[in-house]
Amino acid sequence: MIFEPFGPSLSDATTADAGAKRPQPTLDLDFWRRMLATLEVRTDHWLKGFTLPKPQTIKKYERRFAEIRGGRTLEFYATSKGYYCEARASIVYCCSVRIQRIFAVMNSQLALGEIRHMPLLIEEIVPLVNMLKKTPPDREHKRCRDPKFARERPAVSTRKAKTGKSKRVGLKQLVGNWRDLMVRAAENNGTKYLLAIAVLSACGCRPSEVQKGVRVTLKTNGTMVFDVKGTKVRKGISGHDDRQIELYDSLGDDLRVLREAMGVTNPGVARVGDHHIVVAASAHGLWSPVSELAIKHQLNGKKHKIAPSSFRHQIASDLKRMGTAPEEISALLGHLATDTAKYYGLAKSGRSTRRYKATASNPIKVTHTDPRQIRAKQNSASTRLVPGKPRP
Repeated sequence: MIFEPFGPSLSDATTADAGAKRPQPTLDLDFWRRMLATLEVRTDHWLKGFTLPKPQTIKKYERRFAEIRGGRTLEFYATSKGYYCEARASIVYCCSVRIQRIFAVMNSQLALGEIRHMPLLIEEIVPLVNMLKKTPPDREHKRCRDPKFARERPAVSTRKAKTGKSKRVGLKQLVGNWRDLMVRAAENNGTKYLLAIAVLSACGCRPSEVQKGVRVTLKTNGTMVFDVKGTKVRKGISGHDDRQIELYDSLGDDLRVLREAMGVTNPGVARVGDHHIVVAASAHGLWSPVSELAIKHQLNGKKHKIAPSSFRHQIASDLKRMGTAPEEISALLGHLATDTAKYYGLAKSGRSTRRYKATASNPIKVTHTDPRQIRAKQNSASTRLVPGKPRP
């Protein structure tokens, strides 16, 4: 271990044997009061301004602290800045909380005039203070922005960094008509998720939105309309409660499957009124059949595996290749701001020329759509002064 082991727990201090070989308290009450005051002064810069994290963060810190006590070093967490800072913050939090508890016990014992357990309590504090000395108590959010981090972080890591598996970049490894092949494979296998896969392929909604139920309407003029109830919605921050996607196209196996489910086999035959169905499927249950179909029919790329979200990235790529306005792309994908669409699809991966029209429940916020604004933002970030770095 990189730190000294812990001493006995506080429960041991109250149940210790009288005959156990422990340091005998031979000092008076005033000495222990001065000792407590000295310890409080020396640890004040760690405990001052200490705020309690959220419950889920506390559980995470306790797990990390248990791993470090079990023998892991900080080099183990050096694969990323956030992971490393989280380990440091867990040490600061757990040690600070334990020291505060011990101080509370010592104050209560001194108020009663009891000094029998003072040596045991000091044995508890010493390893915690040593641990804090080797882990400076700078806060996690400040530490991540510290330019000195790259020099102070251990250069050698015992863990292997994970390789990226971006759905956005991996689309170029797939064949051009992979969506039609997926729908045909699902149709031939007779999977119960056939209609859900067809909806994902046709409108690019989220799997979690399919779980809520997507209403598919075939109008008399041949236009197919998808009414989607949004997920990942935070009022005024992200997402749309509802959106409507109109598809002005009649070609494709996904549209054929949806028309057949409505009882329409020939799109050119005149119909009386509109037809509609509601498609719903478990978002979690979609992953396994999509993955199995892609493996069975050898549709995956060399490093890219098809997932339910791949359909969404493909539609975004198609729209970007056709030069669709960012507001239209964001409305179709269910984003509140146009800046979010940059994480979905690439124009060079676009294949289809389907025409869409999307209407969202909230107005779309235009953010950094002009390339000149993006360059200005990047230049301002690169010329921002950094502590210790001369002005360019």
